[in-house]
Amino acid sequence: TCLEALSCNVPVVVSYQSGVLENLTNVFAVDFWDTDRMAFNVLALLEDKTLRAEMLKAARADLQKLTWDRAADKIINAYHINAHRECGGVKQ
Repeated sequence: TCLEALSCNVPVVVSYQSGVLENLTNVFAVDFWDTDRMAFNVLALLEDKTLRAEMLKAARADLQKLTWDRAADKIINAYHINAHRECGGVKQ
């Protein structure tokens, strides 16, 4: 997956349509049908060591935000918000 690749210091090029951009902001993204742009981005990452290093450094910041604890906190918060709504806005 993209997350596994980035955690192994491998930069990624993703599709806008993949949904992964909800969690990753420091990757190249292209329309899946734009093979020329995808190839351009892949070659850029292969040929430009500085670009690759900068992208990976920024992507590590994205990865640090993606923890099971944060995911659990978001789910618990969503339950609290919805439970609050279901009770007519009155906390119990």
